[in-house]
Amino acid sequence: SSGINAEDGDEQSDLDNITFGCLSGRHACEEIDNVYSTVIHWRPNVFLTPSGHSGKSFLNIIKSLFDQFNSNGPLKPVALKLILIAGPLLLQKPSASSKSKDHVHCLTRRLTLWNDGQLADLLREGKTIQSRLLKAKSSSSPLKVFSRLMMKGQVSAALKWIKSNPSISLPISESVLDTLRSLVIEVAFWCALKR
Repeated sequence: SSGINAEDGDEQSDLDNITFGCLSGRHACEEIDNVYSTVIHWRPNVFLTPSGHSGKSFLNIIKSLFDQFNSNGPLKPVALKLILIAGPLLLQKPSASSKSKDHVHCLTRRLTLWNDGQLADLLREGKTIQSRLLKAKSSSSPLKVFSRLMMKGQVSAALKWIKSNPSISLPISESVLDTLRSLVIEVAFWCALKR
């Protein structure tokens, strides 16, 4: 059932009168609810709104949806949810290394899908991008994360990271343990002398 609640017959008929691209009526409400319930759990991965025609078109869509909501337009029952899903669906970075021209190209293509009401296609693309983000995040081995922090001189951050991930065990050779033991003894010695 739709996440849009209606208390009287007029509001029920408002839901039936919704048209968004190729979607209409209660099917449009259900599709929008489905997309909304998915994108609210996505990791933030949006690019800045580009300048130029595609950026202006995006901003006009957002403005139009606010106008629909404020003026009791036909999309009022779903306008706020459409505003909330527009950013994640339309402004999703295609890859971590994508450039501004890639963003403009993606936004232009996605705007066409949006205007046609092809939310399922936009959602599918977004899910694919999000799955790549999760793989990229999980592919960082604990050793690499720890090593990177240590090489940057962020020892306390490295130690906090290890403490916050108790299930992670880093391989430590006997020579590393011996070096650490000698450092601890040396530090204790110098601290005792300063007293």
